[in-house]
Amino acid sequence: AGDRILLADDSNDDWWKGVIEDRIGYFPAAFAHELQEADHVFRCNRTFIGCKEQGQLTLKEGQVLKQNYPPQT
Repeated sequence: AGDRILLADDSNDDWWKGVIEDRIGYFPAAFAHELQEADHVFRCNRTFIGCKEQGQLTLKEGQVLKQNYPPQT
């Protein structure tokens, strides 16, 4: 979780081909999220127990979050 993969081939709906550093290989497409240029990715560095009543999320250490912004006009 949290790896950034350079997408090399997404012609198959189930398996994509990608590059990480010097490694090239296939991975299940369902295990990945495509990022848009404006997206920001964060990895939680410690567990946080949020308060549901205040609209807070509970996050686990190592969990990956993606924040996307609406396109600029």
